[in-house]
Amino acid sequence: MKNYRSTCLMCLFMMFCLPGASCIFIPENLTFCGEPLPTEGTDVRERLETQLRLLARNTGQIELWIKRKHRYFPVIDPLLRESKVPPDLKYIPVIESSLRTSAVSSKSAVGPWQFIAETGRNNGLCINRWIDERRDIRSSTEAAVRYLKFLHDEFGSWPTALAAYNIGENRMVRETYQQGTGCYYEMILPEETDRYVFNAISAKIILEYPGEFGIDPAETVPFDDPETTPVSLILSGSLPVKIIAHAAGISIREFRLINPWCIGDELPEGRYSVHLDTWNRAGFEGGIEKYRRLIQNMVMFRNRLEVTVKADRGEMRIGPDADYPVFRILTKDTAFRVTGRTADRDRGEYWYRFIKSGDMDGWIWGGQIKH
Repeated sequence: MKNYRSTCLMCLFMMFCLPGASCIFIPENLTFCGEPLPTEGTDVRERLETQLRLLARNTGQIELWIKRKHRYFPVIDPLLRESKVPPDLKYIPVIESSLRTSAVSSKSAVGPWQFIAETGRNNGLCINRWIDERRDIRSSTEAAVRYLKFLHDEFGSWPTALAAYNIGENRMVRETYQQGTGCYYEMILPEETDRYVFNAISAKIILEYPGEFGIDPAETVPFDDPETTPVSLILSGSLPVKIIAHAAGISIREFRLINPWCIGDELPEGRYSVHLDTWNRAGFEGGIEKYRRLIQNMVMFRNRLEVTVKADRGEMRIGPDADYPVFRILTKDTAFRVTGRTADRDRGEYWYRFIKSGDMDGWIWGGQIKH
């Protein structure tokens, strides 16, 4: 009988005291960005509890937050400290993108902090057809800090500044004038903005007290990231990304995972800091120099040419040498038309680089030009 009663009491506890039941954990003396929540005599607690319950239901998403925070919080936290802004701002990329550098919204906001292009550029980010620093955790965090500090100076309160980050500073200025208050908790705002700060506070509560929501962090294994080394790369001309990855001894996918800001097929002339997880200075620099040497005598041809494979086997490669990976095998007498450029002769055969020709983009080894 005693065991039966204990079981019943446990069932009642599970029913009424776990997230999603009649009570939910909210820490006492809760603050956000150093400011206490005005829960007395307002609907603040109801709004917070509503968002907290909704987020706490999705335990799978919370576990992903925990797995990813070990990857990005060690980058974000020092930048926030150096800029002397509240550490709670790190929960903004949690609710904006679930800490994903590849996140893209329906409104074309990109990266962990979800900048639209105009706002990103206004805050110092490089965004073009080759590079998108909105996807880089360090660069985007530095830009977000600049913008949030500006908004805080404008509105005098972190919650109101965060609401402006979501809704836009001009709209927030109009709302403060029309409503006669600059206090976020007192304002009537569009639904998404009305929930925005409460979502960030809820993310803070959940990630600081995951055990209260049925999640054991010790059982949530963080996603592994390779140790990388920042390498200075100075380009006097454009260079295909696949050549950079090949010289580094990694795949293009691996290169983009650790350099998410690189979005184009090539990098134009300039100075870059790239991260590499396998660092061999002599091999890396030698591989890039070898590529430059092999293509230095390339000649561009304007008209489309017909290429016929004359060797027994034609090999399409990502670079103009036999040590570059083969990604397509072509049989003898295979003919196709290309637009591109021809490089040095090697062993009596030509190399061709295809700029665009259907699904073919790279170098072919063993072809001959047929005029």
